[in-house]
Amino acid sequence: MSYSQVHLWHMFLTGPLISYIGFKQDETPPVARNMLLALVISLLFTVRLPSSKMDTRNIILLVHYLIWFPLFLYIALSNKNPNFVYHILKVLGIVAVLYHSFKLYNLYL
Repeated sequence: MSYSQVHLWHMFLTGPLISYIGFKQDETPPVARNMLLALVISLLFTVRLPSSKMDTRNIILLVHYLIWFPLFLYIALSNKNPNFVYHILKVLGIVAVLYHSFKLYNLYL
């Protein structure tokens, strides 16, 4: 996957989906949770495994596997979550869209 595709994926799919779940909270439709579960599973096939070299790229990959994967898996599989989890999702989704929009913009500057 190219960097452009990664940024677009986060801007139009991942960020909005996790923000939507954050705003809907426990009233999130099952289809949204299933979409999140599909994204979590696809993470295993689309995000390469980090190498032993500790550079910025590998730290980002580690964060995806050690933080985002378990968090999103937990949220996708549970119907009731604490309120703070939903607040984290709201902010995380918005930040993901803004960050990846900025990175995509800078990629083509």
